[in-house]
Amino acid sequence: RIAGVEIKNKADPVFHKNTIHHGKTGGVYIHEKGYGQFIQNKIHSNTYAGVWVTGESDPTLKENEICDGQQGGVYFFGGGRGLLEGNNIYGNALAGIQIRSESNPIIRNNQIHHGQHGGIYVHDSGKGLIENNEIHGNALAGIWITTGV
Repeated sequence: RIAGVEIKNKADPVFHKNTIHHGKTGGVYIHEKGYGQFIQNKIHSNTYAGVWVTGESDPTLKENEICDGQQGGVYFFGGGRGLLEGNNIYGNALAGIQIRSESNPIIRNNQIHHGQHGGIYVHDSGKGLIENNEIHGNALAGIWITTGV
């Protein structure tokens, strides 16, 4: 099993006010053109990322609490897209948000704080619109952009 929740093949469910936690891998895995709306959920204490978005998937995540992951908070890779808005992302072992490999999300009005790595890490040809976020108290850079951007 990849994650507590797996969405793929154009599935478009709505998750509202759920708790997704202590997954042996990740909390939510959205891939193979998956969609979905995640609103006011708590996603915490997962072994890998709280949320993975890949494979041209395009979910909406609003007003969630994504925290205390043993790796990152939200990980966009492999062409992942989506809207990440109004979330509270904190206390993760790696970047609060990581964007790489042709991913291009919208990151807006989030609080990204007190992570053990950078707040937002963009690398390996990652893209995205990053606007009006409050990023503070992370161990490394608030926003860290490296080669291939």
